[in-house]
Amino acid sequence: MMTNGLNLISSLLEDMRELLKCEPSSISSVKHVITMLDSGFESLQGFLLVTAEQHNDEEEIKDLCTYISHVVYEAEYMIDSFVVKVEFVWHFMLWVYFAMEDITFAREKVMEVQKEKKFDTKYHSVTKTSFHVPSQATSGATGELLVELEDQKRIIIDRLTQGRVDLDIITIVRMAGLGTTTLAKEVYDCPSVAHFFNIRAWCRLSQVYDPQEVLLNILGHIAGITGSIHEKYDKLQEQLYKFLKGRRYLVIIDDLWDINQWDKLKRSFPNDDNGSRILVTCQTLNLVCQVKPDSFVHSLRLFSDLESWKFLEKKVFYLDACPPTLQEIGKQISSHCRGLPITTSVIGGLLANTERKLDWWEKVEKNLRAKKFQCGSCLGYGLQKDLYKKLSNVGGCCRGLLIGFNK
Repeated sequence: MMTNGLNLISSLLEDMRELLKCEPSSISSVKHVITMLDSGFESLQGFLLVTAEQHNDEEEIKDLCTYISHVVYEAEYMIDSFVVKVEFVWHFMLWVYFAMEDITFAREKVMEVQKEKKFDTKYHSVTKTSFHVPSQATSGATGELLVELEDQKRIIIDRLTQGRVDLDIITIVRMAGLGTTTLAKEVYDCPSVAHFFNIRAWCRLSQVYDPQEVLLNILGHIAGITGSIHEKYDKLQEQLYKFLKGRRYLVIIDDLWDINQWDKLKRSFPNDDNGSRILVTCQTLNLVCQVKPDSFVHSLRLFSDLESWKFLEKKVFYLDACPPTLQEIGKQISSHCRGLPITTSVIGGLLANTERKLDWWEKVEKNLRAKKFQCGSCLGYGLQKDLYKKLSNVGGCCRGLLIGFNK
């Protein structure tokens, strides 16, 4: 099942990227959520690769691989159905809402398994690593119509441009759905940040990566230096260190998974007491303590009820205001998104592409409310020993809700 799951997810990623490349007009209404799915499934690909290579037979890991495979199967079916016009846009968008929760849950379980050291993390060159600032298309669905959390952004910018003169590390603890990468991009693009630092570099990691490739791409991005992937790591590290030496730099390391990744990279960054900074986004506070125990840690907050509603309203109506007849039910719908920007964006995309009528929005709210209770009990959050036994019912539960959701 482990090898089969790896083949499935690799095929799905290839198909989604081919779809984005070859049929942009036919999928224009859902392009942003396909990009979001691509990012979500890619984050799980590394786990399947490592478990397949290590032939790990622990029951919990086998069950997690099975669960991921079921999510991939469903994604493949839904995407194919949408492409051949079997599924309506609204049906597809609502399914994405469910799928992102499944992916988020799987990522959380992968992190738990990794923390318990039930499999070893290794470095591989099979998964792509991004070294550029993410564009609107790649920074997640929240990047389209970002409700700017100015208080969040201001805190990070102040920590980057003020305070101590020695090299400092600022950490944002990631939570799927909160738009961590989008916030980091907003900070990176801020004019005051661009003016303050002589050099800025962006590096997005993944659970498995090639450290030589990381350094090569950073060097290519900031210095135009090209080289071979076969060059010795120490030589590349020395080149990067010398280029950064004496300059005030900002390096953003997005989605750090493992302390070994940081240990490999940290020697590349000189400390010249000139206000240089490294901004890291990572999954757990435990990892933050390993990176730098006294570093400034910022945990993203959820959207408030008002922010969720304003985001949903902007997603559906753009510059127009929501009609009074839809405001109350719209606020109820936004409350089901639980403050998560990605969830709000997906539901907003669904409403933007369907009828803006009270009876339709009431139907959406009813199904979201039903889904929250039914799927929540199926997922069995907090249970450990029999968790994945319950997970086998999740796909059927979600599909049942979708089937009952007639236009």
